[in-house]
Amino acid sequence: MALADLMVVMEGGKIRQMGTPQEVYKHPRTPFVARFIGGRNLLSGEVVASHGRHATVQSQGGARFTIPVDGAQVGDKVVCSIHCDKTGLASSTVDTNALAGTVVAVEYCGAWVQIRLQSSTEDFTLLLTEASFDDHPVSVGDRVTATRAVEDTDILSEA
Repeated sequence: MALADLMVVMEGGKIRQMGTPQEVYKHPRTPFVARFIGGRNLLSGEVVASHGRHATVQSQGGARFTIPVDGAQVGDKVVCSIHCDKTGLASSTVDTNALAGTVVAVEYCGAWVQIRLQSSTEDFTLLLTEASFDDHPVSVGDRVTATRAVEDTDILSEA
């Protein structure tokens, strides 16, 4: 990625996405590309409400989150991608765009601290700045809530 002007991600001999490294990294189009590039969480669920340019999705585990999408229909299945570094920990209880889970790993990486959560149906990884972590440290076994902004979500296609 550091040396390329154009990046092509292939799966099974088929091009899944082509673009600049920034385009592919910031906006993967499929779950395969998102997993291949890494640094993202994938959440899936069903649209339970549609309101203008946003829709509410419910995961199998019951978590609800809002996604930026035009024209979603109730019952549509979606897969969403969220950068690990675009997430945070809630300081209080929140109802939307939140995923409650148990901390299963805390890894100090210098300027970043990686926190892995296990929820009822999803594994979720957060990358917090060292300063943010130092302000509100967590430990393995703690129950926490991960949050994110609506605009930090990409909707992926299955193709």
